[in-house]
Amino acid sequence: MENWIQKIIPKWILKNLKLLLALTVTITVTVTIVINVHPPPNPPQNPPPTKDWVTQDVTATDSFGRKINLLIAILSQEKRWMLGSVNMLENNEPFDVFFPQYLKKLPAIYDCSEFIAVGVASQEGSSKYEFSRADKRADKILEILRPICGGRNLYKLNLGKYSTVKSESETSGQRRVIIIGIKNRDPAMTIEDIKYALYGGLQKQVGAKLGLQLVEYSNFYFTNPS
Repeated sequence: MENWIQKIIPKWILKNLKLLLALTVTITVTVTIVINVHPPPNPPQNPPPTKDWVTQDVTATDSFGRKINLLIAILSQEKRWMLGSVNMLENNEPFDVFFPQYLKKLPAIYDCSEFIAVGVASQEGSSKYEFSRADKRADKILEILRPICGGRNLYKLNLGKYSTVKSESETSGQRRVIIIGIKNRDPAMTIEDIKYALYGGLQKQVGAKLGLQLVEYSNFYFTNPS
């Protein structure tokens, strides 16, 4: 059979044909290897969700030099308190319904041994009424924290009314939802020692990162309602 083919097809053509077939096989194998080594890129991922919390770790000391480690957590600017309300967030969300959901997005708070609910009010209104409003906002936070904290100590910090007057367009940032977790502290510290350390820590360390100057409020009323 091969002799018959050789009679019809000159030897030089037959030789080149064999070489071409071998080259075709080599190219096919090479292409297959390249495809397997370099798979197509992954499809584009969805953008990350908006961050719900801004946090800052703070280490403070009391008048005896004893340390307390704090986690300051402020809910995002879009979810601040509605002007004049103690039940609604400004994005029209009922506080009781949505705040527990936002707490789940702050897993670090569950590692804290004690909690501080912070109440604030913006510059509008009289100091007396805004202090009362800030107190009620702290109480709303405590209502949510009580069933979650599992018997751990709860404190309330009423900062009252924002005392530095700004234009009306800037006041919404003064009504942020704030909680403070106590990660650990010297067990010998009393409530007055905690207050001393808390005031010093907030005054010296908190500000730019959180986008809010906590020392700009009119009061610093710290209690243990639990």
